[in-house]
Amino acid sequence: MWLAEQKAPSTDAHEVLNTLTDWLVDQRADALYDTWERLSALVDALNRDGDDLHADELRRILRNAKELAEEVGADLASAEYGDITRWQQHLTELSARLTLTQIRGHAVAVRVALRQNARAGRTTTWGGLSRKIGAPLAALHPDDKVAVLVEADRETRDDKPLLSTLIAAHGGVRPHALYPQVLFILDRLVPRPSALFMHWRMALHQHSELR
Repeated sequence: MWLAEQKAPSTDAHEVLNTLTDWLVDQRADALYDTWERLSALVDALNRDGDDLHADELRRILRNAKELAEEVGADLASAEYGDITRWQQHLTELSARLTLTQIRGHAVAVRVALRQNARAGRTTTWGGLSRKIGAPLAALHPDDKVAVLVEADRETRDDKPLLSTLIAAHGGVRPHALYPQVLFILDRLVPRPSALFMHWRMALHQHSELR
């Protein structure tokens, strides 16, 4: 009898311990789910707006997302980890891109060089332009090349051919691949692909008449 009475508190304590353990597990699960919801919302916003974010803002959001993902764990946040990795790569590439100051600096040099080519009646290539101004333009990201040319031609009057026309593809017999994008951004007529070569030749002819 005495032994039985001694066991009862032990059983009660065990039940209390189980109840407390279940409560802690539930609390942990709720907290984990709340963290996952915050992570999911942050990654959704990143996927929606990431392309429009400045590098510093993107870096801050990625740092927060990685901290939340570490709290949640790789198993529960496997999809989010994939998106975070992809955006981290995007940030790495973005950090290697030109700043606005660098774009404007290159644009000044490109404008001077292309005006010289226009006076001489000669086209050039990205490689030739790189050598002429002493900057690695040929190795730039395509979007940065477009930005440099747009900035270089921003002062070109609407009734004049773009200086960008004078950059030809390798071999010098056709316009460079980014030419239509420059036309579009500067609100110039963008010809159909089948008419692009003739449009380019006419622009070169305009340059020759202005010499």
